[in-house]
Parts: sequence; structure tokens; C-alpha cells
Amino acid sequence: MLATSRPSEQILSHWLQGHSLADQIAEKSKANGTDIAISNFIHGERIWVTSNERKAIAEMLDKPADEPHNMRIWSEEVAPHVVVDRHSNSPNLFHTGRVYFVPGCGLWFDVRYLSTQWQDDIKAVLNVMTDSGIGGLRSTGHGAFRWDAWSDAVPFTAPKPETYGLLLNRLAPTSRQMNALTAEKATYRLATIGGWCGNDGEQPRKRRRVRLLTEGSIVHWPDAILGQLVDVNPKSDGLAHQVYRFGFGLGIAVNPKALEAIHE
Repeated sequence: MLATSRPSEQILSHWLQGHSLADQIAEKSKANGTDIAISNFIHGERIWVTSNERKAIAEMLDKPADEPHNMRIWSEEVAPHVVVDRHSNSPNLFHTGRVYFVPGCGLWFDVRYLSTQWQDDIKAVLNVMTDSGIGGLRSTGHGAFRWDAWSDAVPFTAPKPETYGLLLNRLAPTSRQMNALTAEKATYRLATIGGWCGNDGEQPRKRRRVRLLTEGSIVHWPDAILGQLVDVNPKSDGLAHQVYRFGFGLGIAVNPKALEAIHE
């Protein structure tokens, strides 16, 4: 259960500071004079929250706070689609997945500005993307979203050079930074990422695949800036301009006590 559950922002912050998470698994309470433990794992035990977060979520969902198994943040469905061949008129059935969040819930992301001049540009890009959507199959209604600044987010501290950091995104270290992987307390996974690229009106092309460190990896942070841009423009029949995969690391400082708990 602990290994497969996604920690909330508060749980993550608690661990990063080196605190024990044993008291965050459940809340001890009394019912009819009997000691009981109310689990802090909600949404089918897929999300791990604090007791205060569980109560706040229960209030938002209008659910009893002592019934975490009934708290659902999102729902999933499979939608069928049909593509008709232009030459033979033969139909081809395929399916895609959809995720719906309940009102007041969604995904969050963190932005760390090296220069404040980028803030207005980032906001402008997000506004354009709310109109166009993100991801694939936008023509069939996928990828719609709206965004807002989250003023109550827990502040996370960036890793200092020669310390360890928890990655919030995928990382492509430079050849000089490969010791980030071989450090004594580094813990990471690799993922091979592909995808498509193209311009308006052009036939999409497959981007070159690149192997990156995944989110949630813990790496040694040798420099103030870790990672690089990776050119993934197809080698043959590529676009006239370069195509980059963002490989700079966005990390959170990890207390040494938290690292000791992992390797015990």
C-alpha cells in the first residue's frame, strides 16, 4: 500500500524534512468508547494524505471524513473512436482513455524562474494552450483544461550544489553531470521517451527517442543548474529547425535524514 500510493503535497513535504511518516498512516480516534484508526489512504488507497487533508477533501466532496474508501478524486473511462480509410472506406476502431476530475480538483505543476522576465511569457503560453488544448487527439475533445495560480502551495526549497534533490520532472544530465547517478545515495529510474513533432500543415514526424531519468528520482545535485536540452529532431527527413526535449531538472531539497530512511 505504501509503495503504490501517491503522497500528497503535505506528506511529501513532511518526508523531505526528514520526519517520520509512521504517524501519518492513520488517525487514531474513538467511536462508542472503542479506539479506532481512520486510514489516510483515499481513492482506493491510491492517494496518501494527512488527516487534515483527508477532512478537507471530505468536506469538499461532501463525504464522511471517516470513510476514506468513498473519497474519489477522479474517474476514468475508455472512449471508442473510428477512423475511415480514405481509399478503401474501411473502418478502423480504436480506443483512448479519458480522465475526469471532480470540481475543485486537478493536476498541479511547479515553475521555478531563473529570471522574472519569463513570468509573463509563461502565463501567455498557458492562456494559448487553454484554447488549443494539450496532448493528442485534441480534435476529438481531449486536452481541454483551465489554469489558475495556486497561492496556498507548500513552498519547496531548491537543492544547493553538492546536496541531493528529488526530481519533479524528467532529467537529461550532461556527460559531466553523470556522477548525479552514481552518487552513493542516488535512487532513480529510467524511461525512454519518444513522441511526434511537426509544423502546422506538415505531416507529423517521429521524434528521436531519448532516455531520461523519471520524476521522483533522487540524484546528487553537482551544480546550480542540472540537465540540458536534447535535440530530438529526426535524423532523416527532419524538420528545417531544431526540435528539443526539455531535460533540465526541477528539484526539491531533501533532508539527509530522509535519505537515511530510504537506505536503512
